[in-house]
Amino acid sequence: MKSLQVLVIGFTLFLVACGEKIETNMSTEVQDFEFTTQDKKTLSLEELKGQWWIADFAFTNCTTVCLPMTSNMSKLQDKMKEENLDVQLISFSVDPKHEYD
Repeated sequence: MKSLQVLVIGFTLFLVACGEKIETNMSTEVQDFEFTTQDKKTLSLEELKGQWWIADFAFTNCTTVCLPMTSNMSKLQDKMKEENLDVQLISFSVDPKHEYD
């Protein structure tokens, strides 16, 4: 029960950082994906199947909500470590106006 409380608090912190109301009728299905990690390796949905994971999306050139979102993810990571929860935190960096190699 305590683990569930930690996840709810963490997700609430995440939503507060977004600053916008989130629709409650969102799909729980995640479409297949494949992205390049910071280590130039591939991460796909297939690799995360069967695991608990929380994702956030941050613009690489963001000067508003991204810093609090990143800070909240860090706090959530620390709290999950304290509670010994086996949950992956996945951050996707995006920037549609700037292309990087």
